[in-house]
Order: sequence, then C-alpha cells, then structure tokens
Amino acid sequence: MERHGSESYFVLGEGLLGESAQGRARTLSAAAEAQTPPFRFSRMGPHGIGVGQFIDHDLTFDKTQVMLGQNVSPAQLLQARSPSLDLDSLYGAGPQDPDSAKFYSDGLHLKMGDTVAAGDPEMTGFDLPRVGTGSTNAAKREALIPDRRNDENLVVAQTHLAFIRFHNRVVDSLPAALPPAQKFAQARELVVKHYQWMIRTDFLPRICKARPGGPTSSCPRPSSTGPCASTPSS
Repeated sequence: MERHGSESYFVLGEGLLGESAQGRARTLSAAAEAQTPPFRFSRMGPHGIGVGQFIDHDLTFDKTQVMLGQNVSPAQLLQARSPSLDLDSLYGAGPQDPDSAKFYSDGLHLKMGDTVAAGDPEMTGFDLPRVGTGSTNAAKREALIPDRRNDENLVVAQTHLAFIRFHNRVVDSLPAALPPAQKFAQARELVVKHYQWMIRTDFLPRICKARPGGPTSSCPRPSSTGPCASTPSS
C-alpha cells in the first residue's frame, strides 16, 4: 500500500525545505540538494507561521474517534469546524449557546486571562482565560477557548488573544443603545471581515505567486457595509 511520506519542497528564490523519507522518490538528486540553499520563511514575516496555524485551526478540526493507524473513509470523518473563514474557533457557537456561553464574560465580551508573574510583572488581560484544575501546571493552565489547539505554543496563543482583544474593543466602540444581540452580531461581523481582509491582502500574497494577467486586489479596509472588490490588472 502506498503511504504518505515527508518530502523535499523547492521554493523558487528561497531554496529547499525538508527531506524525502518513506514516501515517493526524491525529486532532486543528492548533488542538487547539496548545492541548494536552505529554505527560509522570509516571505512570511515573524508572525506569519502562527497566523497560518490559526487559520488552519479555524478551518479544520478532525474529531473522528479512531485508533492511531486505523483506516478511515472520508464519509466517516467528523469535522468540528465550519469550512469557512468565520472564526468559529474564536466564537464557538456564540454567547447564546449553552456550550459556548462559558467563553464570554457578559454575553458580549470574550473572556481574557492574566499572565503569571515570572520575572516580569503580572499583566491583566494579556493571556488566554485559564480554568484548568489538576496536579500539574499544564492541567492547571488549561485554556478556556473553543479550540484548545490555539494554546499549543505562545505565537498562536497570542494570535488568538489578539482577536479576543480586538473583538472586545469593537464591542466597546459600538453605540451603547444597541440591543446586546445586535451589538454582538455587528461586532462579530466586523471582526470576521477584518480577519478575511487580512488574509486576502496580507497573508495570501506572502505565500501565493500572483497569476500574470489575473485580478489585482482592490480591497479597502472593511466597514460595516460592502465586500471587497477585485479589478483586472492592467
């Protein structure tokens, strides 16, 4: 049976990433690999990899209960994320959902946590909310967020926290007279639009080569009205 394996990837202008093992045959000869400069994530910037991981967690989450190595057909896979860029990994099912209400402090704002004083002073609102219990530090520090994979490392955790703080700031900027349900809906819409705008105008251009003669982005910063537009390149 043919199996997946790790492979070498050559990125024009940046070099070689990884080595082939247990999969298809090498795509480059050993001599060519020896002369190839190492891969660099220079195009991503310092935070691009964490943002990519955050986006991945927003799109997919396999909750299929199977043993390691067991074959699973696509029809048996259990997808726990909506396959769209809607930040359900941040919002869950919303504050009115019984299972997601715990992520909110008042039905509008998302909960935040405090850092622990460890060389630096404790800072309020600069960590994910944590409610874990247990005998180990890891168990005690369990994050209270819809997708706990976003606490796998500091970069993706702080990316998630940045969206929490952004949502809360947007909520505070909306008119106080708005009914709570309407205020939350408007805040989420604005946050999601900014998230999609960031992916389209900043993240994707860093990893995708523009198609000659293809559309050029003409996408201003989002507002409460109007989607982004594309215009043909000259």
